[in-house]
Formats: sequence, C-alpha cells, structure tokens
Amino acid sequence: MRGFIRSISQSGVFLLGLFVACPLAKAGPDLYACETAATPGDTENAMLRRCLEEVVVRVTGDASLAGSRRISPILDTAEGFIGGGLRPDAAPPGAPPPATRRFVFEKDKLDPAIEAFGFNIWPAKRPLTAVFMEVIEPKGRAILDATGPGHADLRGKLQSPANQRGVPILLPSGQAAAAIAPGVSASEIDVLAAAAKALGADAVLFGSLRAEGDGYWSAALTLLWIGQDLQTWESVGVTAEAALRDAVERAAKIYSNLSADGVGR
Repeated sequence: MRGFIRSISQSGVFLLGLFVACPLAKAGPDLYACETAATPGDTENAMLRRCLEEVVVRVTGDASLAGSRRISPILDTAEGFIGGGLRPDAAPPGAPPPATRRFVFEKDKLDPAIEAFGFNIWPAKRPLTAVFMEVIEPKGRAILDATGPGHADLRGKLQSPANQRGVPILLPSGQAAAAIAPGVSASEIDVLAAAAKALGADAVLFGSLRAEGDGYWSAALTLLWIGQDLQTWESVGVTAEAALRDAVERAAKIYSNLSADGVGR
C-alpha cells in the first residue's frame, strides 16, 4: 500500500539533566506577512487571497484550513486586513500582477476575525523545536544537519514548510550531528530531550526518514514538547516532501492545541 500516515501512540516522559553544546541553525518567519509568485492567469486578488489563506493557517496552526470553505468569509474580505486597508503598489485595474507580491496583514484586524469564526489563535511565542532526524538510504545513514551538502534537498523540504507554517526549528550542524546520532538511532528520549533543552529548545522532533525506492520514503517520528506527552506517528509510501511537511504541520497543530489549553503561555 502506498501513501498513508497514521498516529501510533502518546505517553508521558520524565527528563534527565544533561548539558550538550551544539551549533544550530534556526528558521522563523514574520507570522503576518506573505510573499507569493504569480502563476499563469493569476490576478492580484487571487494572490492576495492565497497569501491571506497562508497567514490564517500559520496564525491558527491548523493546516486543515488550507483550501477549506470554513475560512472563505475571511478570504472574501482580504483587502480589509491589509495595513490601512490599502494594497501598497497595487497594479492598475486590468493590468497583470507583478511577478511576486508581498502582503502584510494587520494582527489587530485579522485575529478578531479568525476568532469570530471559532478558530484559535496560536500565539507568536512558539516552541523552538530541535530536529534530530536520521536519514537512511542505501548509500548510508546520517543525521539531517544544518549545513552539510549531503542532504540539502531534504533540508529545504523541511525548512520550507517550517517557515510557511511558522514553526521555528533547529537543525544540528558540524560535530553535533555525529554526537547525537547514537541517541537518535536508539530513540533515547531522555537524552535527546535534555540535549534539546540545554540548547534552548522547547521541544524535540526525532526519528528516522528512510528511502524505500522508486521515490518513496517512510518516516517514524516522535515529537515531545518538553513536559508534555509524546506524540508518535509514521508515514509509509509517501514522498520525502510529504513526510516532512506532515511532520511540520502535525507539530504546528499539536502546539496550537496545547497553547489553546494554556501550555507555554
């Protein structure tokens, strides 16, 4: 069977004290800003709606809202959420939109509209997630790192949705990746969580991403927001891009739900 992603388990965990010093790289966007590229036949209004949808998903942490009619009323009034109600440098009526367009929406206008439709606002103070992920391929296995040339494509497929969804992440670089590899392979939860905490991270996402051939991958991943329950899932018969995007969007939803319950505030 190709292409399924399922949740496996949740359990509590206690952490041990451990200090690890590792250089890391961080990603994080302006939550209320969006830049989009024009596609054939695009209009500026379509670009505006597309950007607002992305921002609504980012602000709520709920990827299921993408393409959903549940937020159509918000998108229908997209222009009113731009600063001052104006489109800066808007194209003249009937003219094609510019190749790229950047919109910044007003938090004080958009947040009340989102809440009015029953959606939670995921606060801007977001958990910083250390990602310790082992990539397993026929040529060998290695930790996905921040700077190495070996997995630049996979790094981009992780960092892109992390930026898009507003999930700040840390990737190990240099000797740090090699140092944590045994702990990742053995799923040493206490060690990995404590290492992430020592680095200033609030959470750790760890596990494996395995090449299965013919462009398909499987992933077995665990997310721990330190002090909360473990969330574990697997993906089978999907692309690497789908597995990594799912991990980011799943993390965003978990964080958003917990934040709505007062965690991390």
